[in-house]
Amino acid sequence: LEKVAGAERVTDEVLPSHNSKSPDRGGVGLEQKNKGADMRIRDLREDSDLTQEEVARYLNIRQNTYSQYENGQRQLPLDCLIALAKFYKTSTDYILGVTDKR
Repeated sequence: LEKVAGAERVTDEVLPSHNSKSPDRGGVGLEQKNKGADMRIRDLREDSDLTQEEVARYLNIRQNTYSQYENGQRQLPLDCLIALAKFYKTSTDYILGVTDKR
Protein backbone atom coordinates (compact mmCIF):
# COMPACT_ATOMS: atom_id res chain seq x y z
CA LEU A 1 0.00 0.00 0.00
CA GLU A 2 1.14 3.49 -0.63
CA LYS A 3 -0.16 6.78 0.75
CA VAL A 4 -1.68 9.06 -1.86
CA ALA A 5 -3.17 12.36 -0.70
CA GLY A 6 -4.12 10.96 2.71
CA ALA A 7 -5.60 7.74 1.29
CA GLU A 8 -4.04 4.34 0.87
CA ARG A 9 -3.72 2.83 -2.57
CA VAL A 10 -2.85 -0.74 -3.50
CA THR A 11 0.09 -0.93 -5.90
CA ASP A 12 1.23 -3.72 -8.20
CA GLU A 13 3.97 -4.62 -5.73
CA VAL A 14 1.31 -5.67 -3.21
CA LEU A 15 -1.47 -6.88 -5.49
CA PRO A 16 -0.50 -8.23 -8.93
CA SER A 17 -2.37 -7.08 -11.98
CA HIS A 18 -5.35 -9.30 -12.77
CA ASN A 19 -4.36 -9.59 -16.41
CA SER A 20 -0.68 -10.27 -15.94
CA LYS A 21 0.52 -13.48 -17.61
CA SER A 22 3.76 -13.70 -15.68
CA PRO A 23 3.80 -16.67 -13.28
CA ASP A 24 5.54 -14.59 -10.61
CA ARG A 25 2.73 -12.02 -10.80
CA GLY A 26 -0.23 -14.25 -10.01
CA GLY A 27 -0.64 -16.79 -12.80
CA VAL A 28 -2.63 -16.67 -16.00
CA GLY A 29 -4.27 -13.49 -17.17
CA LEU A 30 -7.94 -12.96 -17.94
CA GLU A 31 -7.21 -12.77 -21.65
CA GLN A 32 -6.23 -16.43 -21.57
CA LYS A 33 -9.53 -17.41 -19.95
CA ASN A 34 -11.97 -15.05 -21.68
CA LYS A 35 -12.27 -13.08 -24.85
CA GLY A 36 -11.04 -9.59 -23.99
CA ALA A 37 -13.00 -6.36 -24.22
CA ASP A 38 -10.95 -5.32 -27.25
CA MET A 39 -12.13 -8.32 -29.29
CA ARG A 40 -15.69 -8.08 -28.00
CA ILE A 41 -16.12 -4.45 -29.01
CA ARG A 42 -14.71 -5.23 -32.45
CA ASP A 43 -17.10 -8.19 -32.84
CA LEU A 44 -20.07 -6.11 -31.68
CA ARG A 45 -19.19 -3.30 -34.08
CA GLU A 46 -18.69 -5.62 -37.03
CA ASP A 47 -21.89 -7.55 -36.26
CA SER A 48 -23.71 -4.21 -36.37
CA ASP A 49 -22.10 -3.29 -39.72
CA LEU A 50 -20.61 -0.11 -38.26
CA THR A 51 -17.28 1.57 -38.92
CA GLN A 52 -14.86 2.61 -36.21
CA GLU A 53 -15.57 6.21 -37.20
CA GLU A 54 -19.31 5.77 -36.56
CA VAL A 55 -18.79 4.24 -33.11
CA ALA A 56 -16.16 6.84 -32.25
CA ARG A 57 -18.59 9.60 -33.22
CA TYR A 58 -21.24 8.05 -30.91
CA LEU A 59 -18.69 8.01 -28.06
CA ASN A 60 -17.55 11.56 -28.92
CA ILE A 61 -13.93 10.45 -29.36
CA ARG A 62 -11.50 10.33 -32.28
CA GLN A 63 -11.44 7.27 -34.55
CA ASN A 64 -7.79 6.50 -33.78
CA THR A 65 -8.56 6.47 -30.04
CA TYR A 66 -11.38 4.00 -30.60
CA SER A 67 -9.07 1.92 -32.80
CA GLN A 68 -6.63 1.72 -29.89
CA TYR A 69 -9.43 0.36 -27.66
CA GLU A 70 -10.21 -2.33 -30.24
CA ASN A 71 -6.55 -3.25 -30.68
CA GLY A 72 -5.89 -3.44 -26.95
CA GLN A 73 -3.36 -0.60 -27.11
CA ARG A 74 -5.42 1.54 -24.75
CA GLN A 75 -7.68 0.54 -21.88
CA LEU A 76 -11.39 1.12 -22.44
CA PRO A 77 -12.55 3.82 -19.98
CA LEU A 78 -15.52 3.08 -17.75
CA ASP A 79 -17.74 5.73 -19.34
CA CYS A 80 -17.10 4.28 -22.81
CA LEU A 81 -17.69 0.74 -21.53
CA ILE A 82 -21.09 1.73 -20.15
CA ALA A 83 -22.01 3.71 -23.27
CA LEU A 84 -21.09 0.77 -25.53
CA ALA A 85 -23.09 -1.68 -23.39
CA LYS A 86 -26.15 0.57 -23.72
CA PHE A 87 -25.54 1.15 -27.43
CA TYR A 88 -25.26 -2.57 -28.22
CA LYS A 89 -27.96 -3.50 -25.68
CA THR A 90 -25.66 -5.90 -23.86
CA SER A 91 -23.99 -6.07 -20.45
CA THR A 92 -20.65 -4.67 -19.42
CA ASP A 93 -19.83 -8.20 -18.24
CA TYR A 94 -20.24 -9.46 -21.80
CA ILE A 95 -17.99 -6.74 -23.21
CA LEU A 96 -15.35 -7.45 -20.56
CA GLY A 97 -15.46 -11.18 -21.25
CA VAL A 98 -16.76 -12.09 -17.79
CA THR A 99 -19.71 -13.91 -19.37
CA ASP A 100 -20.53 -15.26 -22.81
CA LYS A 101 -24.24 -14.47 -22.32
CA ARG A 102 -24.91 -11.63 -24.72
